Amino acid sequence: MASYLPRVNKNNTSVLLSVEHEQKLRQWLKKPTSDFKLLFKATANTYNAHEFHRLCDNQGPTITVAYSHSGDVFGGFASVPWRSAGKHVTAPGSFLFNLKSKVRFPLKQQGNASALYDDGAYGPTFGGYDWVSFTGSGMKSSLLGPPHSRVEAQGGRCNIGNIYSPHATDRAVSYEEFGGLEAYGYLAGTFCTDLDYKDIEVYTIRDKPFFMGGRRAEPSPNVPKLRETAWRTMEWTVSTRDELVREVCEYHPLDSTRAPQAQILLLGPAGAGKSSYFNTINSIFRGHVTSQAVTGIAPHSLTTKFRRYEVRSGRGGGALGFRLCDTMGLEDGQGLGVADIPYLLGGNVPDRYQFNPAVSIDPNIPGFKVNPPLAETIHCVTFVIDACAMSVLSQGIVDKIKGLRTKINERGVPTVVMLTKVDEACPEVAKDLSVVYSSALVQEKVKELSGRLGVSVSNILPVKNYATEMELDRRVDILALTALRQMLRFADNYFDDFEEDQDDVEPTDIIHVSTN
Repeated sequence: MASYLPRVNKNNTSVLLSVEHEQKLRQWLKKPTSDFKLLFKATANTYNAHEFHRLCDNQGPTITVAYSHSGDVFGGFASVPWRSAGKHVTAPGSFLFNLKSKVRFPLKQQGNASALYDDGAYGPTFGGYDWVSFTGSGMKSSLLGPPHSRVEAQGGRCNIGNIYSPHATDRAVSYEEFGGLEAYGYLAGTFCTDLDYKDIEVYTIRDKPFFMGGRRAEPSPNVPKLRETAWRTMEWTVSTRDELVREVCEYHPLDSTRAPQAQILLLGPAGAGKSSYFNTINSIFRGHVTSQAVTGIAPHSLTTKFRRYEVRSGRGGGALGFRLCDTMGLEDGQGLGVADIPYLLGGNVPDRYQFNPAVSIDPNIPGFKVNPPLAETIHCVTFVIDACAMSVLSQGIVDKIKGLRTKINERGVPTVVMLTKVDEACPEVAKDLSVVYSSALVQEKVKELSGRLGVSVSNILPVKNYATEMELDRRVDILALTALRQMLRFADNYFDDFEEDQDDVEPTDIIHVSTN
C-alpha cells in the first residue's frame, strides 16, 4: 500500500500533491509561476458529483489528481472551466497524465470537440467516457471507459483503460502506463476494488506573476510564520501536564445534580478525529498509547455505534467523572442528521445503539429510553473539525452543523469546538507542537472557523491526537487535557443553569414519549 504524506502548500492548505509533482505539472503547462489552489478534496467533500461542480465550476482551468493505494498518481488537465453544461465541450490543450511514471498523454486535435464531458451529474470526465465519475451521492468509476470488459469497451473515444482502441490520445497508451487501473462494474457508495483511491484532489491553475525590484522573479515559498507574541499563553512543562491530570482526576459534578459523570457529546465530519480524541484521553490516563475506539481513513464514518466511553485512571482504576460520547460522523446527505440530535441530547439513545445512516432516530429504535434522568442527558457538545479539511468543508456539512447548533442552543447545552490535526496544517507546529499558540496559520484557521460556524474564537481549541506515536508526549497531553478541562467547565455551567431553573422546567423541555 502506497504512503502519501500530506503537506501544506503555498495557500496554507493540506494536500497530497507533492512539490515535485506540482513542478512537473507546471513544466507540462509551461507556466513556471502558476499558482495551484485546492478546490475539491474527495476525503473532505465526499465523492459527490454535485459537490464537485459546486466547488469547481467556473473556476478556470483545472487539474484533477487521483491517488491510488497502489502508488499511482494520475489524472487530467481541463483547459477550460467546468460549467455543468450537460454536453461534450471543446478543450484544446487538455491532456491526461501519470505523475509516478512522468508521462503525459495529449488529446488528439480532432478529439477536442469531445475533450471533456461537462455534466452536473458526473464528476471530472475526459473524452467520451468518464475516468472518475461521481454519480449522485454514490460513486461510479469507469477509467475512461464504461464498466465493461476491455474488448467490449474499445469503442470509447477516450478509453485509456484499454490498449485496443485509444482514440483520444496521440499514441496508443496501455492501462499499465496510465495507472494500471480498470473498472469492471459499479458499486454505490464505494469505488470498485480495481479503483481503490486513497483520495482525489482538484486544483485550479492561475498565473501569478511575482516582481522584485521591477523585474519578474520566481515565487518564494510561503512558509507560515510564528508570531513574536503568542495569541494564547501556555506553559509546556511537566508540572502543567501533571496539574491538568490532577484537575481532571478530581473532577465530579456537584452531588446535588445526582449525575455521577458529565456526558460530553463529540460531533463532527467523518475522519475529523472524534474517536481519536477519546483514544488520546484514554492513553493519557492509561499511561501509554491505546486505541480502544476504531479509527482510520475511509470515505464514510468508521463509527457505526453510539458509544458512551468511560475513562479510568490506570488499568483497573476507578472511572473518572466524565464520559466521552462518540457518534456516527456528519456527512453530506447521510450520516447523523439534525432530526437525530434532540434524542442524543435528551439521553434517549442507549449505549451501543447501532446507527443506520439511511434512517433517522425515533422512539421506535431498540432500547429507546423514555424520560431519562439528568445523569443520562448530554451536558456539553464538542464539535470536532479537521484543520486540514475545514476550508473545503461542503456547504451541506456547514449547514448541517449550523442546524445542529440551533437545536443544541435551544436546549441550553454549551458548545465548544476542537480543531484537530493542527500539526498537519502547519509545518512549524509539526516540528514543535509547543509553538501552536504562536502559529499565525493556526490562529488564522481558528478565526476562519469562527466566522464560518459562528462560534466564539475563545471556544475553539487546537488539538493534536495521538496518531503515529508509540509513547506519550507531554505537549500532546497538555493540548488534549486543556480542551477536556474546558469541556468539563462548560458542563458545570450547564449543571448550574439546570439547578437554577429546575423549578421552572416545562414538560416540553424534556422529550416525553408515551409507551401506550
